[in-house]
Amino acid sequence: MHIITEQLHLDMKQKVATTPVKGLHMCAREELALERTGVAENRRFYLIDERTRMVNGKTIGILAAVHADYEPAGERLTMTFPDGSVVSDTVRLGAEIERVR
Repeated sequence: MHIITEQLHLDMKQKVATTPVKGLHMCAREELALERTGVAENRRFYLIDERTRMVNGKTIGILAAVHADYEPAGERLTMTFPDGSVVSDTVRLGAEIERVR
């Protein structure tokens, strides 16, 4: 694995995994961009329930089997479920939601 930043280039023997949606399946990456704020596009999105509380694999275990892919250029998020079904669409901002803590 190679980590490339503006000022740093490291060879790593350990795999690094990311996902665009927090709580979904982590995918190993051969190469990634490390920015000042972290790995680009890692956990950019998260899921909420009907009470606007964040959900993840701890609360809904099957989420760890859902694969997500995000294409920043087209702003397209795709999720593939264990049964093979796929949901894919362009990310659009809706009304702001106040999250309950």
